[in-house]
Amino acid sequence: MSRLLGKTFEVQSASCAAEALGALTDATRVVLTDFSMPDGDGLTLARSLRERGFKGTIAVLSAVTESDELQAALKAGRVDELISKPWKSDQLVERVRVLCDRFPMVEEDPVGAVRPVAA
Repeated sequence: MSRLLGKTFEVQSASCAAEALGALTDATRVVLTDFSMPDGDGLTLARSLRERGFKGTIAVLSAVTESDELQAALKAGRVDELISKPWKSDQLVERVRVLCDRFPMVEEDPVGAVRPVAA
């Protein structure tokens, strides 16, 4: 996934939830997480990200998107998107592009107004 998305986006990959939390920066706009991870699950990661103030998009990849737990996280706003497995490469790239567009980067110009940064 990193190789595929890295052709279009700047990607920071992590192999577990703890590593993902450490990799988060102010420039992070989208977090893609698997539902199942070696040290937890994507919903716990999403909750931790929101508690740390992350306002970007969080998408969970899962083979079972109809679970009550996933649907509750979506309704509560901890997760913004559920992406079904298996996914097609071109569809995943386009989905991430749409997710990035939801929360464009902003920068302050010299007079203090805020404007979007071209991605």
